[in-house]
Amino acid sequence: MRPFVVAAVISAALPWVVSCAADDATFVPLDPCERRVADAADAIEPDDQVALMDEAIFLCDDLTGIVTAVAEHPGLLGVDTVTFLGRRCARTVQAAMATSPVCTDPLVRAATTGPADDGEGPVGYLGLALDDTEVLIVPDADTPFIDGRPQAISAIVDLAVIEGCAALLTERDRWSARVGDDDVGQEASVYARHANDLATYLGCG
Repeated sequence: MRPFVVAAVISAALPWVVSCAADDATFVPLDPCERRVADAADAIEPDDQVALMDEAIFLCDDLTGIVTAVAEHPGLLGVDTVTFLGRRCARTVQAAMATSPVCTDPLVRAATTGPADDGEGPVGYLGLALDDTEVLIVPDADTPFIDGRPQAISAIVDLAVIEGCAALLTERDRWSARVGDDDVGQEASVYARHANDLATYLGCG
């Protein structure tokens, strides 16, 4: 039995427990992964939220499961899900969590790469373009950042997790088509390269 599980055997036949009060009904997920994420969303103290999310990382069967569970609670993490998972998995001292399916997922491991910051000049994201040149992307009005990297990069990772290869390849082609644009050409090349590298790693055709 996994060490984080306190009581997980309730009923495998029903996905939800309905708790009926006089004027409302509360739906409580029975799946241990979904339940821990729901508990984290209900927690008031940040430390409690983080501890419960660590349990969820261990309990969830795969990356898709925890990403889907978190999506049911908008605003829970404050950063994109894969980035959060990468941070927690990189910092854990619990071997069981570090070797869990979520923490060993290639997308989570890739998310541990931090932003470029050598202490001089603007802080930004250092990425590789399609021609292998390094491009420093800095946040501005047209390039919002999430947790130290362009929102477009986070979106590509989430797309790969949730929608799979077809959507990832479509996103790669969309950015590739914009490489010639004067206003976004270099950034588009970085995003296309990132999507292509992910597609290659995941074995997408």
